[in-house]
Amino acid sequence: MRTLGIWYAAIVSMMAFKLNGLNFNHCILDSAGVVITAEADMPNRARLGLQAMHRPNVHHFPVIISAGEPIPVSYNTP
Repeated sequence: MRTLGIWYAAIVSMMAFKLNGLNFNHCILDSAGVVITAEADMPNRARLGLQAMHRPNVHHFPVIISAGEPIPVSYNTP
């Protein structure tokens, strides 16, 4: 039961901090764990960027609301 709580906490923290999971998309690692960049990294990063741009972000106001005209809340200014 404790393990299930840890996984739920991980999911909630990923959603709260806008983390899209763990990124293990590096193509080549050397024996020390350092990433060796390759030509395959460029399309992979471009694909991840396009996915992030097209995925709606629930933590921001929609464009329709934020691009509208301002509505006065009070007519009396101090």
